[in-house]
Amino acid sequence: MSDHDREPVDHPLAGAAQASGTRVAIHPHDHQSCRHLLKSLSDYVDGTLDESLCVEIEKHMGECERCQIVIDTLRKTVELYRDMAPAPPVPEDVRARLFVRLDLDDFLVGK
Repeated sequence: MSDHDREPVDHPLAGAAQASGTRVAIHPHDHQSCRHLLKSLSDYVDGTLDESLCVEIEKHMGECERCQIVIDTLRKTVELYRDMAPAPPVPEDVRARLFVRLDLDDFLVGK
């Protein structure tokens, strides 16, 4: 059965995949392998994961649309974060007031 033959199912992550143009069809399977692979997703997306695990993840993604959605969402999140402009520095007087207000004034340098 191809992905196009499967019935789409409502899923909390389906919106992200549909927004990216990915057809979503969630099918039941043993999610233990999903849980096992989730531990390695950050390294996979960063390109630092061992090649044998990359092959395992890619094979699993070919069979599991949920994991495809999770990886696509993680990749997009990392991409958006990396494309962000650096935050402007916080003025020293604002920083000092914030630390005092949060009862962190012991951590202020030069106090």
